[in-house]
Amino acid sequence: MTMPRAQRIKILIVLGMMSLLTALSGSSTNLAMPKISADLMISSSAATWIVSIGLITTSVLLVMFGHIGDLVSKNLVFLIGEMVFIVGSFLTEIAPTYLTILAGRVIQAVGSAMIMANSMGIVSQYFPDANRAEALAVISMFVSFGSISGPAFGGILITWASWRWIYLFNVPVGLLIVFAGMRLLPLRRPATGEIKQVWGNANWTGQNLFTGGMILTFASGYWLQQPTQHLLGFLILAGGAILTLLSFIQDQRAKSPWIAPALMHNPDYLISVSVLLIVMLVNSVSNILLPFYLQSYGGISAFESGLLMMLQSVVMLMITPFAGWLADHWNRYYL
Repeated sequence: MTMPRAQRIKILIVLGMMSLLTALSGSSTNLAMPKISADLMISSSAATWIVSIGLITTSVLLVMFGHIGDLVSKNLVFLIGEMVFIVGSFLTEIAPTYLTILAGRVIQAVGSAMIMANSMGIVSQYFPDANRAEALAVISMFVSFGSISGPAFGGILITWASWRWIYLFNVPVGLLIVFAGMRLLPLRRPATGEIKQVWGNANWTGQNLFTGGMILTFASGYWLQQPTQHLLGFLILAGGAILTLLSFIQDQRAKSPWIAPALMHNPDYLISVSVLLIVMLVNSVSNILLPFYLQSYGGISAFESGLLMMLQSVVMLMITPFAGWLADHWNRYYL
């Protein structure tokens, strides 16, 4: 799509700022769990569900919203996602109870899934091949900066104000980004029949299998932590893994699959995704457990623990350009 360069740059800033906001909120939430646990008088295991429920929701809906964006309108799904994210942030900020926080986090995660699933696609839509890689790198930089600064930013707010300010911050900033996005992103209003067709042809069987598999996989952790329930925990984990695998098999045979079949038969893609899954699993464990250890047992403030947790992201940001250069000039499979 032909568009003046100045408008493309403005759109890139809007996409980047919203991606930064979602990354900032996610990394700050990890740091806030000990304070939320103490404030609401809930156990550490219950507090981890504040993070886990968001991850489950985003994981379950990410591919679906990307598919809907491709068929209907990436811009529309992205803007609706911004507004949903703001509503979820506001509900989490004012939440008086643990269950209300979980509800707010689910809504926030729905918005995050809509944003994440379409931001890169919008970049590909408006930037020509010559500038597309550079524009995608800029979005990645915004996300990296949000992940890096989140612990320090959250630590400052938690130490000098309250954990609720982590979510309150998203509301005014998010509204400004929504206003800018509505002015800059061209919107095509889809016809009612078009929406009904997309909804009717969607592979809901595969989506339901995947949702059930993810819920069982995450829920198995509760029983695995019980001294006398290990067998039940492993059975639930196995059930979740089987349902998740079945969802991918069923999706490849569906009339309108969520994931393009060509991707699932690309060995390079599958290897890359599998390695990324392992890396994210390791990172998730440290990101969830470290705040409790540092603040509850280490006796340091939220701000100080945030600075310590920043180190991993800072090192990753420094190494990434060098790793990219090596991948271009050396055998990336050995790397």
